Amino acid sequence: MGSRGARPSEPLFIVSTGLQPVSLLPCCCFEWIAAEFQDWAKRIAARFGYNVRFLPVGPEDPAVGSPTQMGVFERKP
Repeated sequence: MGSRGARPSEPLFIVSTGLQPVSLLPCCCFEWIAAEFQDWAKRIAARFGYNVRFLPVGPEDPAVGSPTQMGVFERKP
């Protein structure tokens, strides 16, 4: 398993800065919207016997959520 992350929430990025989102990495293969990251994490958790929960990272905007998120994996008993 490689290290993966989710890109900042595009709607929040636009709200916060007024700018359109840009790729922060030369290769955007590891940049996902929140739903893509959660789908991937749930599949990996199920495959390897983990539970996963998602937590916001950064201040949450009531309309669009947090700027990014993290997945916390815990081994099932």
